[in-house]
Parts: sequence; C-alpha cells; structure tokens
Amino acid sequence: MIKTILLTLLFILLGIILLINIADFTVKVSMQDGQTTVKAGVWPVLVQIVPGKERPAKSKKEKPAKQKEPRKKKKAAAEQAQEKAKKTPGDVKALIGTVMELVKAVLPPVGYIVGGVRFRHLVLHITVSESDAAQTAIRYGQINALLHGSFPLAQQVFDLKADHLGVSYDFLPGRSQMFFSVEVHLRGARVIWGALKMIVRAIPALLKMKK
Repeated sequence: MIKTILLTLLFILLGIILLINIADFTVKVSMQDGQTTVKAGVWPVLVQIVPGKERPAKSKKEKPAKQKEPRKKKKAAAEQAQEKAKKTPGDVKALIGTVMELVKAVLPPVGYIVGGVRFRHLVLHITVSESDAAQTAIRYGQINALLHGSFPLAQQVFDLKADHLGVSYDFLPGRSQMFFSVEVHLRGARVIWGALKMIVRAIPALLKMKK
C-alpha cells in the first residue's frame, strides 16, 4: 500500500517536472493611448493582469487604540537592542563577506536564466505630430533614425524579433501617439536548470553562514 502511494507521488512529481520543462512562460505587454495591458500565463493560455478587475471599496473600520506597552517590555526591548549592537566588527565583516560570496555564486545561474528570455512579435509604431509642419518633419526624421539605428544593436544583445517597426507623420497640429506590443517568453526547462545550478552553487556559501 505504502509502496503504491510512493510510486503514485513519484509519477505525479515527474509529471509536474515534465510539464514545467515543456512549458513556455509568456508575458504580453501592450501600450496604446496611455493605457497599458499586461497578460501572463503559459502560452497560448494568457490571463489579463493589468488592468485588473475593479474591487468594491471597503468601508474603513476604526482601529482600536493601541495600548501602551508596559515599562518592563520597553526595558527588555532596549536590552535586546544593546546586545545586538555589541556584535564585533569582525563578525559583521565576516557576515558581509559571506553574503558577497553568496551573491557571486548565484549571479551566473541568474544570468543563465535571463539569457533564455526571448522577445517575440514586437510591434512599435509612432505617429509624430507637432505644433507645426516644420517641427513635425524634424522630429519624424530624428525618431526614424533613432528607431532603425538602435534596433540592430538591440538584436545583438537580446533574442529579439519584430513584426513591425514604423514611424509616420501627421502634419495636422496635435499630439504624437505610440502603439507598442511585445511578447516575452521563457522556457520552463531554463528556469529549472538555472534554479538547480543556483542551489548547487549557493550551498557552500550557506554552510559558511551557519558556521
């Protein structure tokens, strides 16, 4: 009986790990006319996070007045604070050194996870409209050069693919507008392996902290 339960739990655990491995965690962000929409989930099932559902306003309840702490408790708290302050500089220095070692140990796995982030279906369109036609033409040229000049550099740093990059102009006086949309993807396998590397590398630093 116990053996059957253990085997069932093992298969369930392996199934969960397999599902996380093949999962493609996705965040979709879009911005238009000052409104931002954020959806997140496992592709292709995404749930809207921003803007969230409006909750009814809760009536504020009056908080009971705080009772003053007795003098004995205040004295005990002051003594504890003094004991904490008695730590030698050597102990503090050793603690800082251990924390720095822990940070150095986990940085490479974090970089490994972040390196797996993929930006897909990038859409960016800017409509330039200034107070007069001359200003609109100047700003259009500046934005166009900046956009198409910086995108190839961004592709060298990030795994980035765009569906549309464009700039248009409107000589009628108004305000400039922008539409932006992108999907951010990260494989579950990348997260699992990165987390395992992080744990293995962090164990020595954590053992030092316990000592």
